[in-house]
Amino acid sequence: MNRSLPVADGADTIKHALQLMHRYNTRYLAVYHEFYFKGVVSESDLLRRAVQPGQMAAEALPTHSYGWAY
Repeated sequence: MNRSLPVADGADTIKHALQLMHRYNTRYLAVYHEFYFKGVVSESDLLRRAVQPGQMAAEALPTHSYGWAY
């Protein structure tokens, strides 16, 4: 059992968040901004945001950041 939980910052990109999920083998990330808990984001939330209609995922991931609007 892994007790290290990955944490995302509100300014992190979708690509970075997905890399954290892959590295820690998890489908959810806690989101903090300036040491304040903002919420939890799932892998499907990130993928839905990354793949906009008419765009390929490879184009969207490096440039879009997730808004973390909570």
